Amino acid sequence: MADNKELTSEQQIAALKAQLAEQKQLNAEQGKVIEEQHNQLNEIASSDAPAVPVLTIDKKKYQVVIRAFEYKGVKHTVKSLSEDKNLQKELVKISSGVLKEIE
Repeated sequence: MADNKELTSEQQIAALKAQLAEQKQLNAEQGKVIEEQHNQLNEIASSDAPAVPVLTIDKKKYQVVIRAFEYKGVKHTVKSLSEDKNLQKELVKISSGVLKEIE
């Protein structure tokens, strides 16, 4: 805003209104992200999965270290992962960070 001394009052007002509109847009986008994260946390909190879920995949045990994640554009939770054997095998195959092999 250092250059505003060369602007007329109307130009300064227009510039400030533009800044305000940009800030409102940014705030709206941030609000959407916060709301989505809040919903994800609520999903996780309401999940009836154990605190440290363990899955057996091809006779090996894996701990689920990420309770909610997105894979191939689809959101998953521990519950949906525990019900989807094909997804479990895919995640093991790609060495996903969602699962950690345990003893």
